[in-house]
Amino acid sequence: MARITSEALEQLRVKKEKLEARYKQLKQQQQYQERKDETRRKIITGASVAAAVRDGVVSPKLLAYVLNKYVIKQNEREFMGLEVRGEALADPRDDDGEASTYEAGREYFTDEELAEMGVVEPRNEGQREE
Repeated sequence: MARITSEALEQLRVKKEKLEARYKQLKQQQQYQERKDETRRKIITGASVAAAVRDGVVSPKLLAYVLNKYVIKQNEREFMGLEVRGEALADPRDDDGEASTYEAGREYFTDEELAEMGVVEPRNEGQREE
């Protein structure tokens, strides 16, 4: 078996440090690219939704509802011209109850429109509102 010298160990240590630095650099580049891609997806999504509203495919009422429900940071609400409510809004994605979605939706939509979107079950003609 060959004898391991301190020179050989030092060369391996230096090589290891270079590999670790390269790994860290590549990892940072990957994270940067992922953030850049996510930002681009958001811009494309926003532009697509704006075009759909402009072309009449998506109703302005639906867009107002979605923005009001999902824009939760106060500074973002101000920027978008939405009503700033209280100290902080709860994240709607934490709320899985149908009732809150229904109540929030009633500000923008009729019961029939909410039923068409699948937020509530459609009412029968003879069914009374409780």
